[in-house]
Amino acid sequence: MTAKTVSIGDSLIGGVVRLQKKLEVFEEVCMDENFTKLFNELNKRGQSSIHQSDYLDSLTSSIILSEILSYLPGQIAKLKFPMSNKEKLSLLYGLYHNYCWRVFDRLYNPKVDGSFGNSELNAGGTEYSQDFLMKECQDLIKNSKARQQKLFYEGRYDELERIRERLHALKDTIRHVSDTLSGDNDAALNNLTRVVDEDNFYKKYFANLTLDCNGVIPFLYVSKSRLNLSPMMGADAIDINQLRKMIGLIFKIKIPRKQGGRLKRNNNKRGKLLY
Repeated sequence: MTAKTVSIGDSLIGGVVRLQKKLEVFEEVCMDENFTKLFNELNKRGQSSIHQSDYLDSLTSSIILSEILSYLPGQIAKLKFPMSNKEKLSLLYGLYHNYCWRVFDRLYNPKVDGSFGNSELNAGGTEYSQDFLMKECQDLIKNSKARQQKLFYEGRYDELERIRERLHALKDTIRHVSDTLSGDNDAALNNLTRVVDEDNFYKKYFANLTLDCNGVIPFLYVSKSRLNLSPMMGADAIDINQLRKMIGLIFKIKIPRKQGGRLKRNNNKRGKLLY
């Protein structure tokens, strides 16, 4: 095994470990019981899970935007609209949904170097996305001379396939929630405008929320290099911990504390989705 091969192999192992850790955090977010409560509330499944509405009543567009998104104060001032409680819940759902799709894109899809085609439609993966690592691993297997070395990389490839399956399950969950809420029997998300049409990217991201007062809240984000990031490119800038905390206060379910660097699951069955 040459020094170059060892370096590439170490890079692959480091990427797989990083992807695994990111996936575990993503699973915690997608399986948050508070998110299930929010989905059921918007979908009107069973009785309301909101036992006291004082906190929800106290929320405003300014509070939500300033605590969850990276908006500038001047931008927030222009978005101070009166909102119904249902609109507040729809806004929180839209932000949660966009965050989940963005993280999925980064963990699953090919790495994008620069812009190609329509950059607004290319969220792109990373140097540790499963697509990027699987291609790298395939090359290592193909070029391995020693049997032990080849078996080692094949083992890493099997790990990546299992990660791929878990990511597919999470993707299907996010799509199921969105499709259910957008069904003919429920108008909960009628005022949420999607970035692309149904034939493109499975109608993934929401671009804005139109309120009954005719005000529009765009899902844009601020970065150091650019004033506004698109709903796709900036969705991972959403403060997911603050968003989960806010939803938890609405439904009176505390977010589990971290244990040993990881969040404790809301259920005892590993890998069980709550939707």
